[in-house]
Amino acid sequence: MGTTRRAEPRWILGVLCLGFVGASRAQTYDPQPGLNATCAQATTDLTLDVFERNHPAIPLQDKADTDLAVGPCHVVTCSNFGVRSNAKQVSLEALERFLAMGVFSSSDDHFWPPTTTTPPSTPPPPYYSHAFDPQVVYDPYSGRYGASAAMVERHAFPSGGSPPDHWYLVLAVSKSEDPNPSGTEPAWWFYRFECTQIVAAVSNIDQPKLAVDSDNFYILADSITFSEALVLTLPKDDYLDGSADKNVVLGVGDVREIEDRWPTLAVRFGLDDGTPQYAINDGFGLGVEHNDNESSSFITLYAIDREGEVLDSFAVTSLPTYTQNNTAPQDDSSSTPPIVTDSGFFVSAVYWPGAEGDGSLWAVHTVRHDLTQSDLSYIRWYEFTMNGWPAGTAEPELRQSGELELPEGYYGYFPSIAVDSLGNAAITFNVSGEEKRISVWQAFRCHNDSLNTFREPFEIKAGAAIYDNTSGPTQGWGDYTGTGSDPVAGGVFWAHAQYPFGEGTTNVWRSVLSRTDLSCGLDADGDGAATAGDLAAFLQAYAAGSSRADYSADGVLTIQDMTAFAIDLAGP
Repeated sequence: MGTTRRAEPRWILGVLCLGFVGASRAQTYDPQPGLNATCAQATTDLTLDVFERNHPAIPLQDKADTDLAVGPCHVVTCSNFGVRSNAKQVSLEALERFLAMGVFSSSDDHFWPPTTTTPPSTPPPPYYSHAFDPQVVYDPYSGRYGASAAMVERHAFPSGGSPPDHWYLVLAVSKSEDPNPSGTEPAWWFYRFECTQIVAAVSNIDQPKLAVDSDNFYILADSITFSEALVLTLPKDDYLDGSADKNVVLGVGDVREIEDRWPTLAVRFGLDDGTPQYAINDGFGLGVEHNDNESSSFITLYAIDREGEVLDSFAVTSLPTYTQNNTAPQDDSSSTPPIVTDSGFFVSAVYWPGAEGDGSLWAVHTVRHDLTQSDLSYIRWYEFTMNGWPAGTAEPELRQSGELELPEGYYGYFPSIAVDSLGNAAITFNVSGEEKRISVWQAFRCHNDSLNTFREPFEIKAGAAIYDNTSGPTQGWGDYTGTGSDPVAGGVFWAHAQYPFGEGTTNVWRSVLSRTDLSCGLDADGDGAATAGDLAAFLQAYAAGSSRADYSADGVLTIQDMTAFAIDLAGP
């Protein structure tokens, strides 16, 4: 987040130092036990464009599908053009050089190796394989990174017609804590799971979600023509050392099922607390993507055991009513087709173990309030207290929820959410409107803010053009943004999202990688406790114009940030 600093009288710095010496609040945290990073940590505010371009000639590649995973020393980003590893270096220049290197690859996707399936007819036709809907995670137990995607192998005969497509789930696991190659060999193990025997060749595998715990990698996927979601459980040790089979043809008995559609796994922040994997779904689980015009007032939660079986499901009811499917205009809606916003279903959720075993599930999705196509799309978020469910007799409860407040006439969509060690939360999303080009926005919530509130959203990257990809299967945009909290630095959030690039009307996109040092908590010096030393650290950050002194998280440093920090540090 770029911050600006308004001129303030310098004498206020000395005045605020008086009266707060010795002030202390009992508030401690451990970002992630066992993570002893030896790498250089970034010390400056970073906002960096990652140069990824659209390739509209390849079907399904008209969307960016951005995501990211944050580890102690690296930020791993992904899109439909592959996976990149970015070092958390001290200087912006070093980060730019590292990004330019990328991750070595042998495929057009710049990361995923091509499929090797023999075409089912002769002569061998030209074909392509394309990975899409990627996700990345950081595994705090092994210090490794994992990436997943769906892949299609599509054939086309020169004489016309085509044989059936082949559909895959693919998994990549970094070979070490450093996800970057030291030479020309890939730094990742690659695994491919053909799903054609599970879903018909005329169907597809879609939107795989990746999660990890102390035992397994989990991939949850669905299909546009399949009425149930599929859960693939992969024992982690076999995939960390490369000993697992690299090419597997899956049958129905190799996967578990969730009798619903479009659920998403909750990525865990921090170490496993013994709870099962959690998934969340909207109230339109049996509907058809993009096409439903229904209303709902409930959300379904799922608990999944270490074998991939659904232990229990629970419907959280009496929520504010929401409906599916909307489109969003962008700048000149009279001449430019609108953007499909994929309203309703969840694409981002995170499980936070909590400070004292009171774990909670955070989730965010795009909604609208009525069935009219003219209704705005909104970003709605939730925190569910899980109460150790499904063990014992307690059930999940909705602790808080709300919608982000955007300027009048602005549409919000494709959100992602992250939570840090203190319980601060961040949401990244896209925004557009009839007089607004597609841009990247963020909003933050501090752990000590009033319930049911997020702070005022702000823009981190403005769209440079009107996006018009008429060559794609839809007016493609999205489908994801990525938000991640730093595992070794409380209050540090990273974001990865798409924006249109160029001038006038274009079908070219790029993605922005940004870092925000959020200091709404009182531990400004990062020692795990709020003490008098934090005031000195805060004042130093303010004098340097750092976003770490943006206590209100509004993108501007003012005297109000300083005053509020000092008052909260002093305590009641």
